[in-house]
Formats: sequence, C-alpha cells, structure tokens
Amino acid sequence: MAPHEPPHKQALRFALDVANGRHALSKLVPLVLWLADAVLCGLVIWKVPYTEIDWVAYMEQVAQFVAGERDYTKMEGGTGPLVYPAAHVYVYTGLYYLTDRGKNILLAQQTFAVLYMATLAVVMLCYWKAKVGLSSTTSCAFFSVPSFLIDRETKRKHQGPAVHLPVVDSVQAAA
Repeated sequence: MAPHEPPHKQALRFALDVANGRHALSKLVPLVLWLADAVLCGLVIWKVPYTEIDWVAYMEQVAQFVAGERDYTKMEGGTGPLVYPAAHVYVYTGLYYLTDRGKNILLAQQTFAVLYMATLAVVMLCYWKAKVGLSSTTSCAFFSVPSFLIDRETKRKHQGPAVHLPVVDSVQAAA
C-alpha cells in the first residue's frame, strides 16, 4: 500500500482483500452474510404484508387428507388439484397442526424462516468444508449468496399464482 494513498483507495483495497480471502476478516464473511439474511428474513416477516400464493390451497388439501381422503383425484384446493407427492402432504400436515389448521400464518412464516436459515447454514458449511468460496480463485460461491437472497425476495414479492402441472400416474401411463 502506498504511504500517501487516498482513504477511498485504502478502503477499496481493504474491501477487496477481505472479499478475496487475503485478510483475516475474510473468514467472517459467511457469518456476516448469514446474520444479515436472518435480519432480512425477520424484517420481511415483520414489515412486508403477507402475500397469498399457495398456503391456503395447501391447507385446504391437507384438511382433506386429515379428514381421511387418500384419493389424489379428489383432493383439491383453491389453485386446483393436489399435484405434489406424499412427502409434501406429510410436511404440510405437520405445519397444518403446528399453525392451528393453517390459521397462524405468522408462525408458518417464522417456521419457514428458521428452516431456510438452517438450510443456508448447511450450504455455507458445505462450501466451507469443500474449501470453495472466499479463498478460492476459481469460485465466488459466497458472493452469489447475496444475489440469491435478493433475487429470492424479489421473486417472492412479485410472484403470481403458482402454475401446477398435472402429474401422470405411472401405472395409468403404462396402461
């Protein structure tokens, strides 16, 4: 670093050193990104009005499952027939009970935020274990995270009704 380098150039050099893994603080970048995303998730849940996409339809479909219906052709919601596999139904059945039959949307949002943050932590840990990211000259995995986070929130806010494609039963297709 030149002794008379302007402060803005010193700041830029410092930021680039941290970003490129050439500074001791580089190791904190994933944690800072994770914490920033946790704060953003909290702010979105707190400040952004709830946008109905498919929650009500999923709860309608799960209510039919809970009532004993097992024929997929008879299970429908506001967006159409149930097209997801049984694992989806089982997971949302748990959420159905956790959220007072789907009425406690705030709890559902908080649950999804916790699951999302746990998933993000596991992904970041995988990148760290694989030594991919900040110290790698061929990868910018951690720098794609902020872009992913912003893109995810933008899509969530502007997404219209989900498009459901019919699932063809393999037994019927073979017949």
